[in-house]
Amino acid sequence: MHALDLLVWSVGAPRRVVALTGRSPVHTLEAEDSIAALLDYGGGAAVTLYATTAASPGTPERLTLVGGRATAVLDGPRLDVWEVGGRASRSWGAEGPSGIDADTNLMPAQWHTELLRDAVAAFGQGRPPLASGRSALHTQLVVEALYRSGGSPSWVDVAPAGIPGATLRARTDG
Repeated sequence: MHALDLLVWSVGAPRRVVALTGRSPVHTLEAEDSIAALLDYGGGAAVTLYATTAASPGTPERLTLVGGRATAVLDGPRLDVWEVGGRASRSWGAEGPSGIDADTNLMPAQWHTELLRDAVAAFGQGRPPLASGRSALHTQLVVEALYRSGGSPSWVDVAPAGIPGATLRARTDG
């Protein structure tokens, strides 16, 4: 769910979600181990999400964001962006493993390290960290809506109902 957290931190929480959940034959769990979802941001922007604990260790996370001016695909640590009409294509990061590995010591730690460094610096400078508790709360609200939808399956609004001071907004600061 790291990729979902990154998405929500980057562009904000979706307006609503619809999901299907299920159990694969890989595990003998009493709970679902797979989810496929559509996250609706309004205005034609949508994200597809498939998450599972049944994938082979090391399988990269993948998110696709389709908007009116471009499509972005986060595939593990690599981000590719294509403008509508094929006018431009840009990439960041490198291809490689980023998913949960059978040996957690092999998981890339650079992103977590940078966030921890920023948090320490932010506390010392009296500013909010890049990744705050509020941003984590927004991701949890999306996850909760996904679980509710997966049990129905119907569209579920992502809303901060009952959480004092919580407001969901799309990021507009880049």
